[in-house]
Amino acid sequence: MNVSLTILIVFLLSTSAIAHAQTGIDLTEGKRLFLKHCAVCHPNGQNVVNPEKTLTKKDLHKNGLSTINSLVQYLINPGQGMPKLVHENEEITKDQAKGVAAYIVNELNKDTSADASGSTISGKRLFERHCALCHKDGGNVVNPRKTLKKKDLDASGLNTTELLVGYMINPGPGMPRLVHEDREISKVQARGIAAYIFETFGGNDN
Repeated sequence: MNVSLTILIVFLLSTSAIAHAQTGIDLTEGKRLFLKHCAVCHPNGQNVVNPEKTLTKKDLHKNGLSTINSLVQYLINPGQGMPKLVHENEEITKDQAKGVAAYIVNELNKDTSADASGSTISGKRLFERHCALCHKDGGNVVNPRKTLKKKDLDASGLNTTELLVGYMINPGPGMPRLVHEDREISKVQARGIAAYIFETFGGNDN
């Protein structure tokens, strides 16, 4: 390997480690803590308590929570309806809160324009981002009778791509509306997710 390239790689790795040590921000740990403490009320960045206060970029900006620091302060002193996670009993520490905030700002709101094709490959990425938390391996952690397996899709009348996309546009209670006027995902992207579901979990796309 070229000596200059080796030096550059070592420098970048060292810089990354120093930045992590100085900021206390760990996205991997932030994601783990988000899934543990936040995802039950904020699945995929939504809000099951107050739909107007999601973790999408639009709502974060509207509510003055579009930066890591502002989110950390909110975790320390939240409004009504949200538990105080960072406190004297250290449910999570302030440094851990930075990781949670960074995950929300940088990962939950990651640009998905590269997944606009509606292909099965982009559908898989979008499924893992928006759906996998509640539908791991095609199951359903909220309602075990409404999985993404062929038998349950048939029973629910969701056995074609267009029917499944229609359900994403107008879902039943307990599922966030992913395809809507704010374009959390587009209708084309929803078709990619549906194609991935049928291909992976045994659906029968007629």
